[in-house]
Amino acid sequence: MPVDEADLGLDWQFGTKNLFLFAGFVFAALFIFSIKQLYGTYNPVKVFREYSMHKKNADRYNRLFETRENICYHIGWARSRGSATDEIRTLVNDLKAVDAEIDEMETKTFRRSKQKSDC
Repeated sequence: MPVDEADLGLDWQFGTKNLFLFAGFVFAALFIFSIKQLYGTYNPVKVFREYSMHKKNADRYNRLFETRENICYHIGWARSRGSATDEIRTLVNDLKAVDAEIDEMETKTFRRSKQKSDC
């Protein structure tokens, strides 16, 4: 005697509407679980505040590195054209100040160890 799907409880239909609801529920659950893992809370205000603070710190860090690259470029340019040592010293002091800011930001904000300068 063949087994009927109704006997096994497999006679239900998973319509398109139910499929979209199920997919949306799974997506929402994964999203909320990811937020909890990344930020340690379900509170959307705290999540947004932490995200904004991290974005602001990352933007500042990137601006400092752009400034550092520009100063390194100008030091090399000044050396290549044989500029006065006063101009080069000023640029080197500016570079040291930017490096100090970067090191401070890495240790306080990102908790990274110091790395040596490459220019």
